[in-house]
Amino acid sequence: LPHFKPERFTLYSSKNLRQAWNKLSYVNYAEDLASKLLQCSPKNRLSAQAALSHEYFSDLPPRLWELTDMSSIFTVPNVRLQPEAGESMRAFGKNNSYGKSLSNSK
Repeated sequence: LPHFKPERFTLYSSKNLRQAWNKLSYVNYAEDLASKLLQCSPKNRLSAQAALSHEYFSDLPPRLWELTDMSSIFTVPNVRLQPEAGESMRAFGKNNSYGKSLSNSK
């Protein structure tokens, strides 16, 4: 970035991201990847290509890496949505995610 001036940013001591968002500790390597991507200085930030090689993605099924841009990840066997810890998730039902009825009745 030609106009980037790091001296204009206030530097703070780093903290574990899970202190701000504890869900990062639920997934292996999530906090490490997030902290490397959220660096203020572009020189210290992980590149997109390097991020794809991060351990966070190491246990993905190999078939995911072969998908075309317009393919759904749900075409890969055993890939599915799961509710986050402590939360319930309804994929299909009479109510949408906002609790409002999906019917057209008024």
